[in-house]
Amino acid sequence: LGSSELIIYLLNFARSFIYTTALPPKSYVRNSKIITFESLEERRDQLQENLNLFRSNFLHTGLISELNSPIQILELGDIAVTESCAADLQKNGIAVKPIYSPTVPKGKERIRLCFHSFNTVKEINQLIRHMPIE
Repeated sequence: LGSSELIIYLLNFARSFIYTTALPPKSYVRNSKIITFESLEERRDQLQENLNLFRSNFLHTGLISELNSPIQILELGDIAVTESCAADLQKNGIAVKPIYSPTVPKGKERIRLCFHSFNTVKEINQLIRHMPIE
């Protein structure tokens, strides 16, 4: 509340108005109620369980990445096999991303899999069933 002259002055010269990228205080309060530390821990634990389920089924193949990261790489090493595998997985409702040369070296073609805490055991088992690896 104030005169139009005061409002215009504040809009143009108030440092906190001009330079802040902070959220309004109400947003911080609301967000802190939505996400608690415990729920973050639960999500992290669930993500790790999902990764363990997937990795335990494919570690013996030597085709998956060594990193225990939510982004897993299945290196198939052949464009035709990679295309076929990606198409089959996508046809069965599994979102995967094939990566081809020149993005990766020729002969190192791969499929990128991104795991999330909200993935279910059923979804991961479906992925495992449709993988072209024994």
